[in-house]
Amino acid sequence: DGTALGGGVDYSWTSSPAVMTLTFDSMNLLTPQCFDITIIDDNLIEFEEMFTVSLSLQSNPNGQVSLQTSSAPISITDNDMAVFWINPTTYTVNEDEGPEVVMVEVTG
Repeated sequence: DGTALGGGVDYSWTSSPAVMTLTFDSMNLLTPQCFDITIIDDNLIEFEEMFTVSLSLQSNPNGQVSLQTSSAPISITDNDMAVFWINPTTYTVNEDEGPEVVMVEVTG
C-alpha cells in the first residue's frame, strides 16, 4: 500500500491474502494474462491515492526468465466533490455592532 488502503477500503483483490498467481508455461508463454483489482467508489473527499502492483518469480528454471518491469504504480483519482456555500446568503449589520459571524457550510 502507498496512500491507498487495501482490504476493501480503497481497493480490493479477488483473493486473500493479496497474492495473485499467474502461470506461464510452454502452452501459453506468449499469451498475456490478467487479474482484477476492484477500486472502491466511496463518498469521501480525498486527495489522489496510490498503491503499487509488484511481480515476482515463483520459480526460474535455469535462470531463463527475467522481469523487465517488476512493479507499476496505480493512482486512484477521487470523483467526489465538496460544495461550499455561505448560509444565510444575505447579512445586514449596523456598523456599530462589531464583528459579524458569517457561516460557511460544506457538503460532499
